[in-house]
Amino acid sequence: MVYAHKVGRPNIRFVRYADDSCVFLTHAPQAAARRLRYEIREFLKSQCGVELSLEKTRVTHVHDGFEFLGFHLYCGIVNRGRFVPKIRVPRNAITRGVQLLHEAMR
Repeated sequence: MVYAHKVGRPNIRFVRYADDSCVFLTHAPQAAARRLRYEIREFLKSQCGVELSLEKTRVTHVHDGFEFLGFHLYCGIVNRGRFVPKIRVPRNAITRGVQLLHEAMR
């Protein structure tokens, strides 16, 4: 899979799990993200008969972090000061996973 983007054009990634989705847009202003949200809303309505909930839909910057499917996604700094996407798994999810593993091993 090639992830390079053309200079001057936005880079778009789409993640979907059941009826939840997340659209990542890089190299574009916030206004472009808002326009894309409108286009996705119109597509879902006309082609799929599904209504996008504007109350649940947010446009945010990854540096601010956000929650998606119980995970916290954010941008962290690694060596040489580069920003990279990171995922933080909530403590209660780890505890529950360990409990399920212990139960299965018994």
